[in-house]
Amino acid sequence: MEEKNITIDASCWQKESQIDIIHLRDIEFRIIASMYKSKENFEKITSQIKADDFTFTVNKKIYEYLPFYAKEDSFFGDDSKKTKIALNILDIFNVSHRTTLKILDNLTMHLDDIGFIIPDEVDKKLDLDIFELLDFSKKRQEIISQNSDDKKAYFDIEIEDEYGFYVATYFNGIVMNIETTYIFHLPDELCDTFEYANKNILTYVQTDNYEVSMKINEDEPEDLQAICLKKNIDKIEQVQRLIQWADKYKIDHIKFSRIGGFIHQCNVIEGFENCNLEEIPKELFEIKKNSFLLEFKNNKIKSLPDGIGISKCNILVLCNNEIEEFPKSVYELKELDTLCLHGNKIKSLPDDMDNLTKLKHLSISNNPIKKLPASIANITTLKELDIENTLIDENSLEYLHVENLEKISFDDRLLPWFIKNFHRLKNIDTINLVHSKYSEFDDEISTLGLDIDTDSWMDEKDYLGMGCIMLSHKSDPFEIPDI
Repeated sequence: MEEKNITIDASCWQKESQIDIIHLRDIEFRIIASMYKSKENFEKITSQIKADDFTFTVNKKIYEYLPFYAKEDSFFGDDSKKTKIALNILDIFNVSHRTTLKILDNLTMHLDDIGFIIPDEVDKKLDLDIFELLDFSKKRQEIISQNSDDKKAYFDIEIEDEYGFYVATYFNGIVMNIETTYIFHLPDELCDTFEYANKNILTYVQTDNYEVSMKINEDEPEDLQAICLKKNIDKIEQVQRLIQWADKYKIDHIKFSRIGGFIHQCNVIEGFENCNLEEIPKELFEIKKNSFLLEFKNNKIKSLPDGIGISKCNILVLCNNEIEEFPKSVYELKELDTLCLHGNKIKSLPDDMDNLTKLKHLSISNNPIKKLPASIANITTLKELDIENTLIDENSLEYLHVENLEKISFDDRLLPWFIKNFHRLKNIDTINLVHSKYSEFDDEISTLGLDIDTDSWMDEKDYLGMGCIMLSHKSDPFEIPDI
């Protein structure tokens, strides 16, 4: 390819930054949020602000659509759904703005999966936010009006990273519009002036893992239209591998959004149940590192990948799979407090289980496990334990820090041991018994001082016969009887 020396005459363009881009985005967030709070706020904002005062395309479109949804007084208020909508819609917005109306129509379907909640007192900054938004809009119009007709005025900065794609359009060097597939992450290189954005991007020329290029007008090769930055190329490749994995198993786009070649990375809950998965790629833990819960129940998974420690996952659900060995890679999940391995083929637990230093809930039921390791005594954080439908005997129960347990599930063949040690169960709240023939009239049950519920607490597919009863501390605190 023939190299061309293309220069940009930006001598008359705006040089000095007027506002921080992230601050500008947050101002727009709060203004839209305030519009949901009350009819008074809505009228105050719409009487002063126009759609063109916004910089981010998604915010402009939401602002334009809101009047269609604000005709009824019931639209406003502080109920849980309404106060979440403004930021939720921005979080959901991971596709082209042309689909915004459709997303608005289906907003309530997404609310429970989103981690953003509008601050209760967001409108306390409303006057200042309106002032700052209008002040920047006014400055922008003044800069635009300085254009000389014989100078090229429009120019784009295009950035692609593992989160999405961003296009900032500048006129006379000041940002006019920013369109993004993922508004909650903005590249550091984006600025309100072309001058600073361009300087930031040019520092990556000939840098590993970055690619800087130019987009020119095919009809006029000397007409430079955009400077393009592709950053974190290794991460982009990870995203593409993850999309290929999702496509391979035909994972529903509602479960795992990957529209336009990008992955929606903001969901705090990721559910992949009943997807016929045979493996989990390491990239999922890396790209979805901020997900609070990852659920993979009812699949055909045999193991977990190594190198998943970047994830901040708190709850990992691997129930009803085909795992034969305890997945030690979970040790890398330093924030893990709930591990569900129910319904697999695990025969033993490792001696170094105390690496799970924050574990609060462990479910290993419906596995052919014969004993608990001595190291479980060192997991002092453990509060809930499910060991029903296992081969665990009384001897290994001695390793348990039963003083900390609040809830436990086991077969009623182990009940004599728990009755004998009940005085140590100082914090117990719930005992679930499986394969039980007991009733509230049996002495073994009545002496525990717990309420009994004979309704089955197990999933039907896990129920293997006999009874399932729940003993729980529902009433006022009771004195543990001496047994």
